[in-house]
Amino acid sequence: MLKKLIVLITMLCLSNVVFAMDSGEESKQVENNAYQSYLSKTQSLINQKFPGFFSELGNSEQLSWIDYVGKQAAKYGYENTNLRQGFTLISCYLGKDFMADDNVDKDIKRFLKDERFSKYVRVRDMQRYLKRKKYDLVSPSVQGIK
Repeated sequence: MLKKLIVLITMLCLSNVVFAMDSGEESKQVENNAYQSYLSKTQSLINQKFPGFFSELGNSEQLSWIDYVGKQAAKYGYENTNLRQGFTLISCYLGKDFMADDNVDKDIKRFLKDERFSKYVRVRDMQRYLKRKKYDLVSPSVQGIK
């Protein structure tokens, strides 16, 4: 009886380990699908708001640019999908590395880092500001993107 109980417990433990391994793979697949969805939606948003913005880049280069800018957004605390998309739209006006670019107005960078306002407000207001001041779009470049 004791042997049967030990065998049963061992079998249950092994099945849980196998299930955990399977769900880990599934979880990574879901994350990859969600990230691909984010990239595609952001690409579509840019093409809708700024027709022709990516005219000089192929599809994979466009996605690389969006991925790079999204990582820059996360680096500055704009981590969720909506904030990354907003930051990406700002990058369309100022360039992919605008936060590190000395030629970009310091007040713009200071406002985007200002903790007194929510990140959503900062992104929304900066987009409005750039549009109102008639900033030109900066041609996207994949140069320097790994």
